Amino acid sequence: MINKYKELHDQLMAKLLEYHTIYTAWSFKRSQEKTKNLRNALSDMRRIETEMRAVAQELMREDQKRKRQEWNRE
Repeated sequence: MINKYKELHDQLMAKLLEYHTIYTAWSFKRSQEKTKNLRNALSDMRRIETEMRAVAQELMREDQKRKRQEWNRE
């Protein structure tokens, strides 16, 4: 599960770099297509962030479950 989180983090950083590249080009010469590409990059970043939150919540649940099992053994 932690590998999934790291993979999503790498995807998010790649999207952030892509967004920055598109934004730089957009700031020099604005166009409808570049604006659409910016929105798409932001949308992808939001999707990845949502997936990261779900994975983080699952990791927290697994950790809490593990801790509960340890406490019950003691």
